[in-house]
Amino acid sequence: MKQKALTAEVEVEVEFHDLDPMGVAWHGHYLRYFERARCALLRRFDYDYPQMHASGYHWPIVDCRLRYVAPGRYGQRLLVRAELAEWENRLVIDYLVRDAKSSARITEGRTVQVAVTADGWELQMVSPAVLREKLERAWAA
Repeated sequence: MKQKALTAEVEVEVEFHDLDPMGVAWHGHYLRYFERARCALLRRFDYDYPQMHASGYHWPIVDCRLRYVAPGRYGQRLLVRAELAEWENRLVIDYLVRDAKSSARITEGRTVQVAVTADGWELQMVSPAVLREKLERAWAA
């Protein structure tokens, strides 16, 4: 089956409480922006965090990388795109944060999540079958 790219995009606004003393979005808030896009992506194939837990697995983030290109500023509208990059042995999601008006690149990043059993936190060396099944349904749609 040909696998089409699975993506999701959300819009966020840099709010006053997101600013650091320099008047730009504090670097740690980009992880919250990533989380919003990641949840939207996971919902695209019906495997958001409640479904993960119900399937008997947790998916902790084991690696997170960000590269800041330009600062986000108060009131700025940002588009945050999440794209599934890998899924066979782990979930790798790539992110791109752009200015909503100009499409200028603001930040990019990547997260890596691995499956562990919900009852014992036993690491799974390959992604559970439930993930493959949900992805195949999404690709077929």
